[in-house]
Amino acid sequence: IAILVFALYSVSLAYPWIMKINAPPDEHFVLLANQFLHFKLGLDPINLPRGDVAEFFDRRYLYFGPFPSLMLLPFVAFFGKTFPQYIIGPICLLFSFISTFFLTRKFKFSHSDSFWLAIFMVFSTALLPIGLTPVSAGQVQAIGTVLMLLAILQYFSKKRLLVVGICVALAGMTRFPLYLSAVFFFLEFCFKKISFKQLVIFSIPVVLSLM
Repeated sequence: IAILVFALYSVSLAYPWIMKINAPPDEHFVLLANQFLHFKLGLDPINLPRGDVAEFFDRRYLYFGPFPSLMLLPFVAFFGKTFPQYIIGPICLLFSFISTFFLTRKFKFSHSDSFWLAIFMVFSTALLPIGLTPVSAGQVQAIGTVLMLLAILQYFSKKRLLVVGICVALAGMTRFPLYLSAVFFFLEFCFKKISFKQLVIFSIPVVLSLM
């Protein structure tokens, strides 16, 4: 009951801020996914989303990385441009909760403590309003958070550096600054926590995503 009360209280605090956004939900990623299905990289100039668009040689591109749109490709292919992009946020909140729970379990926290830490991660940080607000700029942050949590979880569990590299690469393809997280794994190599072979395996998907 305490957890339910806490969750409802957190949502009630975020709700007034979310309601201040008097605009329809963003659909940047759905529109770009639709363009990808037609083998085009730029946005349709006739049906441009509001904001977060850059013009380059009379073509319009999103500021954001391509991964969110690539992720939505099968859904846009099936449902068309009417697919509700805003469901990305709540799904990311759920995966952030699950990832945080299992990550803290790896550090020998009890089930109860892990559960509460996951609750605080989702409901007591900026992740909650970001995940619930139907704005593309917030949704890329929610996606990036999930991918980084998965990368950390994989690293501290079975050290599957290829999977870690894929998560970091996809995070960078969501928000470019997240590529900087690769520095952590380079430092792990410098402190001999991982081998040179593992560093190379980690680097392959990261480098390929930059090409």
